[in-house]
Amino acid sequence: MPSLKRALAEGRRLVGSWVFSASPTVAEAMACQGLDFVIVDMEHSVTELADVLHILRAVGTSGTEVIVRAPDTDVTRLRRLLDAGARNVMFPFVETVAEAQALASASRYPPDGTRGFAMMHRGAGFGTRPDYIRTASDDICLIAQIETRAGLDAMEAIGAVDGIDALFFGPGDLSAVAGMIGQVKAPEVRALKEHGAEVCRRLGIASGTLVPDVDSADWAAGAGFDFISVSSDLTMVARGAQSVMGALPRG
Repeated sequence: MPSLKRALAEGRRLVGSWVFSASPTVAEAMACQGLDFVIVDMEHSVTELADVLHILRAVGTSGTEVIVRAPDTDVTRLRRLLDAGARNVMFPFVETVAEAQALASASRYPPDGTRGFAMMHRGAGFGTRPDYIRTASDDICLIAQIETRAGLDAMEAIGAVDGIDALFFGPGDLSAVAGMIGQVKAPEVRALKEHGAEVCRRLGIASGTLVPDVDSADWAAGAGFDFISVSSDLTMVARGAQSVMGALPRG
């Protein structure tokens, strides 16, 4: 598969899942199932930069793309993730054009941005990719999450920022915006997401979302989302364990 950025630009619909466990083995096992991408969570898990590095290495030869969800919009953390070899980064709670512009700038080398120069890092093949400075931005995909009322109000302007490649609409936080927290399948929540996907189509950028199950994935595809994350590693493990335990004879 081409890079995530290029695949989305080609109009491919991609399906993946979430990795909360911080485990490179679990991420690798998921990638072996043919997922287009896995999203490695740094916001709601114990995953740290070193864990991300191990996951990037574990998944690197599988053809599955790794999206790292950063814990915040800190530009220094973004630069470290890029230097570690992450090329797809998603940011929670993006609410303003200024935030989006700062992230886009931090991902690009001068004169187009403010990313600091270095070559002896994993992203540049530890100095073996002399064209990295010139070509890195071709495959770096930045995804802004729209999760609040302020984000919804500004999403068209955020999505129009040069360097923002996609918007992602998380159902959990949008359910809170709709006043029905946790009801991620509610029509009101889905309407907010559908509007977001329509805005992205108008802007000519990709849209993504998270869904809890296969039936919801069918809905998301019908709503026009370009990349859809279904369930998560820990959810699948927990449900599998529940299924086995429920079938066992118990004294």
